[in-house]
Amino acid sequence: MPLYYFDLITAGELSPDGEGTELSSMDDVQNEAAYALADMLRDDVRATVGNPTARDLTIVVRDATGPVLHATAGLAPIAPPPEVRFRVSYLAES
Repeated sequence: MPLYYFDLITAGELSPDGEGTELSSMDDVQNEAAYALADMLRDDVRATVGNPTARDLTIVVRDATGPVLHATAGLAPIAPPPEVRFRVSYLAES
């Protein structure tokens, strides 16, 4: 089975995978990358009591020939809508 390396990039820092994982298909590679990203985001949310510090996580999967998959996940707060103020003016009838 081919050996795949799952390198993590977060906050601009690269954490290379030095061990690798044997997987039999690209479907397995995609699933592993998706599960890894979901687990890391979940752990970050739990560790920070709902205020995650990991805004973007990227995994670059490579094999002996080079990169084969790029997967990114992230959390971004949604800004509250701006306050809308209405001004109603009535024209006096003449």
